[in-house]
Amino acid sequence: MNSGKILDFRICKKLIKNFLKFSDLINSIVLPESTDNDVITTILTELSNHNKRNNERKDAMLSLIKMTREGNFNFWDEHFKTILFVLLETLGDTNGHIRALALRVLREILKNQPSRFKDYTELTILRILEAHKDSEREVVRSAEECADTLANYLPPETCVRILNPIISTANYPVSLAAIKMQNKVLELLPKDTLEAQMAEIIPGLLRGYDDQQSTVRKSAVFCLVAIYLKVGEGIWNHLTKLNYSKVKLLNLYIKRAQQSSSVYWLCASTWLLIWVGLVLAQGTKGKEIRKPIQYCNSLVLEERNFLVRK
Repeated sequence: MNSGKILDFRICKKLIKNFLKFSDLINSIVLPESTDNDVITTILTELSNHNKRNNERKDAMLSLIKMTREGNFNFWDEHFKTILFVLLETLGDTNGHIRALALRVLREILKNQPSRFKDYTELTILRILEAHKDSEREVVRSAEECADTLANYLPPETCVRILNPIISTANYPVSLAAIKMQNKVLELLPKDTLEAQMAEIIPGLLRGYDDQQSTVRKSAVFCLVAIYLKVGEGIWNHLTKLNYSKVKLLNLYIKRAQQSSSVYWLCASTWLLIWVGLVLAQGTKGKEIRKPIQYCNSLVLEERNFLVRK
């Protein structure tokens, strides 16, 4: 295994640069000297101008990100539903940059106010997964990042319950996005809960294993591997319909995953150093990343999934 694929510091440098660039943009936003209620009313009024006044709507969304990050917005109870629905509606905008930015705003709110999504979890997950069908690569990338955040910040039991029927019925690329999100969710699901739900989880993954799209098949295999790593041999009771070649391939990926586990802590320490570098470079004392362990863990899991593919 090429260690350069594990510790590519050029990629790390680019990640830090992009993070700081966007954060500098957010920090440059100056909110008007008004009450929070007046500010959010102005923002919502601007965001309601669908398919027009793009620059003004971008500024409004950046202001909303700033308010969310600083934690000085005291009217979530009154305005959260309206904010969420306006942002979800904006995902259908004619401008790709606007759609991508709306996803970034949703991601920031998810990280800072995850409990607010309790009554809207299914709607939010469905809309984020649907955004993976977008024709603009920037939007798809933002949707992927938002799906990762959903997996890390929303209750895993709830996510699994919602994702199971989507994986069982959706077509590519929504099915692919759902399986990838499921893979991340399963990492956070308690072992006993996973064991109890395998009968509901695995059928959809077996459907993905038969998909015409190779990326869907691979993601389904990776998800089955993740289940094996957590529950062990018990998974085979649910895989009796797999033919010999598919069982052989699954065993191959299981062995690769087991071999890569020794690299996990090396990746973890690397990404933790990156996070520390972000905080020190920005001087935020952790305000930008409120849950560093979850944040670093999500990066580590992505890195480990990357290693398994090789």
